[in-house]
Amino acid sequence: MGKQTQNNLYSKTENAGKDGFSKYWEQVFPGKRNCPFCTAFVYWVFGWAYGKKRAKLMLLSHKGFVQEPFRLELRFQKMNRYSHVPCIGNIAFFQQHKWTDHVGIVTDIDEHGFYSVEGNVVDEQGIPCVAKRYHFFSEKAVKGFGYPLYSLLLKDI
Repeated sequence: MGKQTQNNLYSKTENAGKDGFSKYWEQVFPGKRNCPFCTAFVYWVFGWAYGKKRAKLMLLSHKGFVQEPFRLELRFQKMNRYSHVPCIGNIAFFQQHKWTDHVGIVTDIDEHGFYSVEGNVVDEQGIPCVAKRYHFFSEKAVKGFGYPLYSLLLKDI
């Protein structure tokens, strides 16, 4: 959930707000704020699941995490790990404005679209939160999918 200040970052209800603070930014980019936290959420999930060092490598971020979704998308494109066909566990990239400005993690796929879990989704009160969303393949906002290096799970790092 987005927060008004740095207070109660780990509470699910306290200090809700649109001021750009979140536990995801605090853990991935300490002290950073006033930025959407969708990218930080993806890094946080991978770091929590696989460890921060492995997460950086899996997400092609060995030189450091990037804050903007379009920069993360470029890394996947440059490494030929980008497609328009999703797989569960892929990073979904979305273009809601003039550039790639949102990301999520693909969790399920059917014949018409896919589900993804995404940070910085606005709830009914206008507060940024984490949510599971369904997207049709035909949506113009769906740009493509990055394939993390899951093969690194088989290696000692």
